[in-house]
Amino acid sequence: MYLVICTFVNKTDIVLESSSLTVKTHPLPWLGNKSLPASAMTRFLVRERFTQSENSTRVSYSIYYVDQTNRERRLLTGLKTREQADYIATSLTRYYLPAQAA
Repeated sequence: MYLVICTFVNKTDIVLESSSLTVKTHPLPWLGNKSLPASAMTRFLVRERFTQSENSTRVSYSIYYVDQTNRERRLLTGLKTREQADYIATSLTRYYLPAQAA
């Protein structure tokens, strides 16, 4: 029940600051809130996820960052379109990793 309420009520903010990246879901508490130092992120990736039920297949997109140890870490999930995910990943790359965006 809580999941359904959060789906309709919550929104996610992505706050870009020169020294950090913050992802916050509100107003109801939810997993995935995080604040990362800018130096922790070396690349951003978009991943596609397929969820199959009896009658349909749903696609959602997630954004991951690669940390300094070359591990992929989840940043955002549940994005509905590839365009939305690409836009966010590209914007993050341009802001935090401008040499890679060129």
